[in-house]
Amino acid sequence: MSLQIKDIMKTKTLIIISLLLFIVPAYSQTFLDLYPDAFSSALNGAGDTIIRNSYAVYNNPANLIFLFQDEATFSYMVLIDGIQRGTASYAWKTRSFLPIAVDLSYLSYGSIQQFTLGETEYSVIEGGEANLWYLSSGISSSRRVYFLNNYFLLGAKLDLLVNHLDKSYSGVLLHTGVIYYPDFKGLVFSLVLNNIGLLNSFEDTAPLKTKVGIGYKTGSLETELNYNFGKNELLKWGNSLKVTSFFKALLGVKFDKNESMQNNINLGAELNFPKITVNYTIIPKSHLGYYHYISVKREM
Repeated sequence: MSLQIKDIMKTKTLIIISLLLFIVPAYSQTFLDLYPDAFSSALNGAGDTIIRNSYAVYNNPANLIFLFQDEATFSYMVLIDGIQRGTASYAWKTRSFLPIAVDLSYLSYGSIQQFTLGETEYSVIEGGEANLWYLSSGISSSRRVYFLNNYFLLGAKLDLLVNHLDKSYSGVLLHTGVIYYPDFKGLVFSLVLNNIGLLNSFEDTAPLKTKVGIGYKTGSLETELNYNFGKNELLKWGNSLKVTSFFKALLGVKFDKNESMQNNINLGAELNFPKITVNYTIIPKSHLGYYHYISVKREM
């Protein structure tokens, strides 16, 4: 019986370790790429032109310019073994009509028991506990700029963070975004530069993340192709289909040059009630089941 218990504990630890390696990119600042809300997750990260409400604070802050009333959001996701992800934001128009948004993000892998394998296959020596967490708070704004006979939307977000997920214990990051609407009706272009700043108690430069996107809206369908530059280039395709005034279907596909299509399709739904919008996303992961993400937006 004791051997079975030890096997269960060992398996549980290996699952958690596999999860940490599975859901994060290949650089050390793993927490920077985790989806912060159900809307972004449903589009698989391809929401820089599509998301034009207070969730833009997590995607492309330039789109905050479309905020016409105060909004509050709350998002929550729970994985296995108490691994939790939560975000909250509040966005409002100032007297100058420029939007201002503040947000708070929290990620916790909980208390993970570390184990060391002994000389035999089944012997396990208990190690210490690792409490892994990450906390970030930010402030965002955007404005419209007229340049060379064209209108551009510019946005920026400043993040202050403290984390215990790796060696970066504190840092400050700047995220910027640009939106351009050409004369062609329905077409929109985006450019996002994330992680401009320092980590590891302000000693190490964060891994810069550059994204370009092209979006198109026709009738009730919005679609976006989003390309992420970097060591692991990604092409993402996000779609939002308004079925009725109450229901919107969301689909996000990720094309990773280093992976197959497996586990790269996210499905989501948006339900619109008076003053309240609920987003739900299901994220399939072959070895770990399904993740469920829920977000609630309240018009104030």
